[in-house]
Amino acid sequence: MTLYIGLDLALTSDYTAIAIVDKGLTPKLDPAGRPSYPGYLLNLDTCNVTYDLVHLERYSLGTNSIEVVRKVKEMIGGPAFFNRDYQILPDSTGMGRPIVDQLRLAKLHLIPIVITAGSEETNKDGFCHVPKRELISNISIMLDNHELRADKFLPNRQILIDELKAFKLKISLAGNDTYEAWRNEGAHDDLVLAAAMAAYWAKRHGHAGELGKQIVTNPWLKVPGI
Repeated sequence: MTLYIGLDLALTSDYTAIAIVDKGLTPKLDPAGRPSYPGYLLNLDTCNVTYDLVHLERYSLGTNSIEVVRKVKEMIGGPAFFNRDYQILPDSTGMGRPIVDQLRLAKLHLIPIVITAGSEETNKDGFCHVPKRELISNISIMLDNHELRADKFLPNRQILIDELKAFKLKISLAGNDTYEAWRNEGAHDDLVLAAAMAAYWAKRHGHAGELGKQIVTNPWLKVPGI
């Protein structure tokens, strides 16, 4: 039961955005709607892997790096993260790197993401380089297959939907993704990127959760305003 936190760090005229994907396990059911196996143990034989968007948030325009780090630390220390594993996936492309350095100094668990126009994922100097094409194709497939779920009452869900509708993947004349054109078209796409990074890491790298533990209620449901 791990929380994956996509963190899109703002350019001057954009929002810093957070999207959290909760990767967990739910029991496999028989035709009568009962668990297929006796007991309620979480393991890959008795359960299906699930991916739920449990939090979407934009910080106010102009929020500085010190305040961003403070807010992230405050969130990690909150009740929704009690006894939970987490990974922060900050966008470290360009202007995001100074904030990544501050997050590292705060001793938070993070895997910095550098978005590239390449064709495969690589790791270099503590940064994971991920093709934009992979980020977008992964979240598109997960949404199309109803694999990535979001409650209809989730705050900022409609903003994410609107961003997804407006989003267009641009291909340069050379056949490569053009990152700059994608981010500098005037329309906000911060929640799309945050959600894409969280979903990508949860799907491609994240473990399925703490096996053998009892099923518990999603702690996000207990937090006022979420």
